[in-house]
Amino acid sequence: MDYRERERIERTVRKRRLHTLLTVLFFMFMVPYVISLFAGQYRERAVLSSTDGLLISYDTGKGSLILPLDEYLQGALAVSIPAECEEEALRSQAVILRTLCYYIYENRENVEDRVILAEALGQDYRNSSQRREMWGDSFEEKEEKMKKAVESTDGMVLTMEGKVMEPAYFWLSGGNTRDGSEVLGEERGVGFVSVPCDRDREAEDYLQKTEINLSEFFQILEDYTGADADGGEQKITLLRDSAGYVLKVQYLNEEISGEKFRELFSLPSSCFEIETMGRNVVITTRGVGHGLGYDQYYGNYLAQNGNDYVEILNYFFPDFVIEKME
Repeated sequence: MDYRERERIERTVRKRRLHTLLTVLFFMFMVPYVISLFAGQYRERAVLSSTDGLLISYDTGKGSLILPLDEYLQGALAVSIPAECEEEALRSQAVILRTLCYYIYENRENVEDRVILAEALGQDYRNSSQRREMWGDSFEEKEEKMKKAVESTDGMVLTMEGKVMEPAYFWLSGGNTRDGSEVLGEERGVGFVSVPCDRDREAEDYLQKTEINLSEFFQILEDYTGADADGGEQKITLLRDSAGYVLKVQYLNEEISGEKFRELFSLPSSCFEIETMGRNVVITTRGVGHGLGYDQYYGNYLAQNGNDYVEILNYFFPDFVIEKME
């Protein structure tokens, strides 16, 4: 066998060995994926370099999706405020969401961890395909608004004395936002002041009524509190804060927080009145949401009247400072 023939045979052998090796490696890579796919469990991860910033881990129901902060904010913004709102109102909301992320991050247990859980934020998220389904034909327009709101406020957060604060937001007040010290106490409620939002009374969903059978109403209260009127007077007393929201509901010798009462009866707000009409109880509510912090409806009204996001946030959080994270 001459030299050329031997060299040709050796090349053929090397190619076969390489092909075999690649086949084995491909099989080793694909097996775990296929198994997890058929088991209904998988984990999506965005591979990011060490120079990237804060990361958010979002539970998809099938695994954890790890996102860069701005990508998460765009999907969270889409479900936290109506896309029809003015751009400056959307920017205000973007700053609040970013602030919440950094607040959780700065108060994390492990200081070396750059990933925070979306569950800790209490904020929902929609990916691009879900947003497309939600918005339909107006997807492109609304997607651009969300992207612009996040990008144009890049790094901006709310602070007090150099510390990132924990802001709050809701849709519609009962006429005034609430004083945080009355609701959360002096320490936790710092920075939440009561400001007038008179235009909220013009909103379509400002006044809402919930009607429930009288016996069912008191049964729900008794089941939750464990109190039993035992045929006696079923008296209810409402204790309010300065904005008119119910802080506590007193039933017999038991107390329920206004927000818990709201949850028990699926009320849009804890700013409510209760009256008996025949065999029913009618609960009339004002506003939508807990009433603390950023009133999105009134913020949108301010935006319509030429206020930018800095002015809007300063209205609701006059004691906070808007700073850019480095």
